[in-house]
Amino acid sequence: MWQFRAHSTSWSENQYADEWFLTSIEARSITRYEFWNCDEGPNTLDFAIDGNYKSILLQLLSEKVYEVLISPVFSSEELTDYIANYLEDEEECELEEVIEEYISQNPNFVSDNY
Repeated sequence: MWQFRAHSTSWSENQYADEWFLTSIEARSITRYEFWNCDEGPNTLDFAIDGNYKSILLQLLSEKVYEVLISPVFSSEELTDYIANYLEDEEECELEEVIEEYISQNPNFVSDNY
């Protein structure tokens, strides 16, 4: 598998597909991520990202898609660094919310480091 097609919330199974993309070992072979929107009629491609799996997740994170932080490709050290460098003034969510909703779901997260 080399491509993953994410969808807007109008597709009822999008949450299951996103969770698979972020947590499965198989998804790590993906080199193209596409986001499709079907909110206003036929499916349209909103954007695509090419690269290795980790670079795709980092690009999504730079676009404030915090869900990617549940992925086990982010090590404990990377999560600790992310928390330490998180600037709430520049982000869309408070740090506590990001930790509670996403980072705490990452199997590499060690709450003692926070």
